[in-house]
Amino acid sequence: MKRFYFEGFIGFLMLFGTYFVGQQSLLTLVLMALLPIYVKKYNQDLTKNQLVIFYRIHNSSVGIIVLTLFIIFSSSQFQFGIGKVGEMWLPLSISSILIINSLLGIIFFISSKGE
Repeated sequence: MKRFYFEGFIGFLMLFGTYFVGQQSLLTLVLMALLPIYVKKYNQDLTKNQLVIFYRIHNSSVGIIVLTLFIIFSSSQFQFGIGKVGEMWLPLSISSILIINSLLGIIFFISSKGE
């Protein structure tokens, strides 16, 4: 579950970075290279139940991500921070994918605790 907090933090950091500095916010993806170190440090071996939850999370997030990407591409002429959405589509897309995946992961893991 800490993995999803980590992804969400990087997604929000990239989204805010895109608003203030534009394309240079892609540098926050360097932090994703720390994810394997983070996972290994906390020795998060996945159980079979957790693997099923990961599968459900990723299957559920695909539809929402496609809808979000459609919204990003259809609003390419709008102003977002220092530039237009069409100029910063890549960091906006990556940050939305990270944020959606992390939010769904947190929701699924919290709901599975009750089972």
